Amino acid sequence: MINAINPLQAAGIGSEPSLLGSGENMGKEEFLQLLVAQLRHQDPLNPMEAQEFASQLAEFSGLEQQIKTNELLEAQVGVQANLVEGLQTSAAVSTIGHTVLAVGDTIDAVGDGTDILTLDLAGDAEVTIRLEDADGNVVHTIDAGELTAGRQQIALDAVAEGTYTVSVEATGEEGSVAATTYTSGRVEGVRWGPTGLVFVINGREVPFSSILEITN
Repeated sequence: MINAINPLQAAGIGSEPSLLGSGENMGKEEFLQLLVAQLRHQDPLNPMEAQEFASQLAEFSGLEQQIKTNELLEAQVGVQANLVEGLQTSAAVSTIGHTVLAVGDTIDAVGDGTDILTLDLAGDAEVTIRLEDADGNVVHTIDAGELTAGRQQIALDAVAEGTYTVSVEATGEEGSVAATTYTSGRVEGVRWGPTGLVFVINGREVPFSSILEITN
């Protein structure tokens, strides 16, 4: 009696998984290797039926088509990424010389009484604003009083010229209230940084994704 040889073991592929169920993890070369091993080591007294062989060929054809489709999709994604990058660069360059408002905790005060801090509150709150110098010292404390939720603009009349880091303490009836601060300035240039496109504002880099408004 002739014992049939396991074609998967003969091909050095390992234990017998389902051939048709393993297409997701099997490459084209592995599939061909398996198919050839099955033909080479099949039981001569019980050869593979034509229908089964045709089914496996169809499976291989489908696998090969899927690989080609994936390669085409990857190429299209690359082209689209380059297109988006080009459009972003073009749009950013057109903002040079304009004033932008962006998410940030830095303010460049002119010190002439016209400086304004813009912030957003998640709810009604009692607000205190602190401005720190480059050494981390609190040089200005502003009691803004009770403010309503949403966009707020706070006048910085008594603030001297300089660059400050802003921190906001906002307290509502149920505790701390989230506050988002904004920075503004004239765009001096644009460049690509480690994390993507950035605007240069007063010598500082501001991420493209942080820009909220652009004005003349």
